[in-house]
Amino acid sequence: MSGTVFKYSMKTTQGFFWAIAVSVAAMIVSIAWLFPTLSQNGTYSDLLLSIPADLRSALGVSEGQGDLNSFLNSNYYNSVHLYMMMAFSIILVSRLVSKPIDDTSLSYFLNGKLTRTRYLTTQITVFVALSFLLSAISVASGVVGYMGFASTFEFDLEAFVASNVSIMTIFIALGAACLLVRTLSTSGTAALAISSVFVIGQYLVFMVRSLSPDLDWLKYLTVFSLYDPPRLTFSDSFFWAVNISLLLASVALFAAATVAFRRRDLNL
Repeated sequence: MSGTVFKYSMKTTQGFFWAIAVSVAAMIVSIAWLFPTLSQNGTYSDLLLSIPADLRSALGVSEGQGDLNSFLNSNYYNSVHLYMMMAFSIILVSRLVSKPIDDTSLSYFLNGKLTRTRYLTTQITVFVALSFLLSAISVASGVVGYMGFASTFEFDLEAFVASNVSIMTIFIALGAACLLVRTLSTSGTAALAISSVFVIGQYLVFMVRSLSPDLDWLKYLTVFSLYDPPRLTFSDSFFWAVNISLLLASVALFAAATVAFRRRDLNL
């Protein structure tokens, strides 16, 4: 890893990262603030029950509303948080790889003793580090929201951490796929478009498969089907199998991207 590249990448992406991080923290704390009022008022639950069950499942609001974990999953983590993470992964990978190529700053780093492999592994380290930091901020925000507004209600911190870890590994794998797309593509714009279609398409398949039992087979085509908070919470074997598999897949995709980056013509 190159310390110079690491510092440069952290500096050039900090504005985008903190915009996402602050938004995530604000949403989680705000929903925790709303939880006591909405959970004690049956009107909100009745409103959700008026939505067809298949549609509720597709929208990610199929869980109960009685404890903070379920409330956060139903009203934020199963939908808005996934949208935020999609934007985070797609755009961050583009900034880490496409921007240095497009503004020719990459030529500055590679004209010295820095190898392509070392450069890209540093960018991968930045992506993984920021993904971990965002996950930690998400967990911390949930704890702050619970202690500040919902401390009299049930909150399973271990389950909350497990959900956040699983989301992190899912998006590290998706980010690795986006990185491979970028290293194989000669155009940053094309790579961004392909990555966006791929990641958003994965989520759309995840939504569609919940609309009908006949479409349940679609779960095998999307990585988002691995995000199952109840199973992640109550089955240690499922939690470890999912996360270890995702991390191994990420390593393989990162390795493939590194090989492609070493071989491609960068036209610097």
